[in-house]
Amino acid sequence: MNIFLIEDNAAFAGEIKIFLHKAGHEVIHVTGDLAGKRLATKRKFDFYLIGSLLPGVCALQLCREIKREIPAFPVIVLVEDKQIESKLNAFEAGCDDVLIRPFDNRELLARLNAILRRYSGKGKKPVMILRSGDLKLDLRTKTANLAGNVIMLTGREFTLLEFLMQNEGVVISRELIAEKAWFIENESGINLVGVYINALRKKIEFQGYKFVHTRTGMGYLFKQIREN
Repeated sequence: MNIFLIEDNAAFAGEIKIFLHKAGHEVIHVTGDLAGKRLATKRKFDFYLIGSLLPGVCALQLCREIKREIPAFPVIVLVEDKQIESKLNAFEAGCDDVLIRPFDNRELLARLNAILRRYSGKGKKPVMILRSGDLKLDLRTKTANLAGNVIMLTGREFTLLEFLMQNEGVVISRELIAEKAWFIENESGINLVGVYINALRKKIEFQGYKFVHTRTGMGYLFKQIREN
């Protein structure tokens, strides 16, 4: 697999390159200058790793540009700030995962493999469109559609809906949603789940459609129910 790494810390980038190469991956490393930015958006790689400390280049804006140009390709943003807002901003920009530096390279590889399984289904053709009754979620264009109506979602809402649809018919806890959908494992992230569940309901539940059902003390069940 060809991995594109944009990172200005040469020593840090070198460690990642060596580790991922031993795991069987090829890594193309560039710095965060304009040439690296142009290469990121013009050449297609299998995976993108974007460092957050890039002089002259906004990592989140670069993530947005990559997802706009080639939305079917996964992106991990590597951030320094441990504040939850930094992680949530990265998800809003459309990235698939966030890692806080410093991190163990084994965790990077595990996150990378988990995202690839989600994209490719372990070697099968990528499942890029999720459906639940009349609701359709396009993972390529990052758009949602319900019975012919386009639904505008934020990045966080989109990843939440994607995770719910992937687990249709299963009761999932707030803790699991926060961890698996947003990779957040603290109380603040868990509390955000309820906020975004309510926001999502307002956008996808209309004209008699109901999707997200609360199971008191257990979590949420995602299943389409059409009320006449």
